[in-house]
Amino acid sequence: LTKNMRILTGDDNGLVKCSRIHPTEAPKQVFKYGLQKENYEVHNLRWSLPPSSAFCTFTHSNGVVKTFDLQKEKVFIKRELTLDDKCQIRSIALIGDDIMSQTLLYAQSNGSIFTTKLDYEDEDQKREEIVQVKKRSDDKKLTAMEHRNGSEYLFLGQFLPQIYDIETKKLVWKGKNVSNDEDDLEIPLFDTSGQFLPNSTREFVISNGYGKLRLYDVLRKPKPMIDVQV
Repeated sequence: LTKNMRILTGDDNGLVKCSRIHPTEAPKQVFKYGLQKENYEVHNLRWSLPPSSAFCTFTHSNGVVKTFDLQKEKVFIKRELTLDDKCQIRSIALIGDDIMSQTLLYAQSNGSIFTTKLDYEDEDQKREEIVQVKKRSDDKKLTAMEHRNGSEYLFLGQFLPQIYDIETKKLVWKGKNVSNDEDDLEIPLFDTSGQFLPNSTREFVISNGYGKLRLYDVLRKPKPMIDVQV
């Protein structure tokens, strides 16, 4: 456990909390922000810059995104994102090391990936669609986005895992499903989260809605290297 580690949490009533964790001390709440509101859940908590910074960014279920100043304990930037009909934000990533002007990358549940500016002085909310990770006519949902390296991101959901380069807008890698079951039926896909192994840009682990853990290696083969029930 890292000395003086800080952990961010958000709840389904709109509250954001930061707690300081120390190996030899009881956890201590550093700050609490938010109002008790229904249908105002906090999602996608991220440090705006490296964890040593004083800013975090998060979204609410209604599409509002906020960058919060932990030291001054107040909202630094607040924007209302434009979302497609009946869509939710499933994941966000922040690009740039200037807190005054960052780019927000956000993934919608329908598989559309957008960027927009989070600029302290400019409230222009123009968005640019980067990629569509599945067919628009397909009702399968995107559930997660994970940064791989540079401008490459992994996208997961009710479809095969895939990696896109958001700068070139091209597909870099696409996984394959495990073999069919004993009745030769295709195994349904419902990946819910994923993460690259520490210090690796080729191996990642995903969990799915059926209690499976799968390990992929993008440089070896598109099918999972390991597939286990947990």
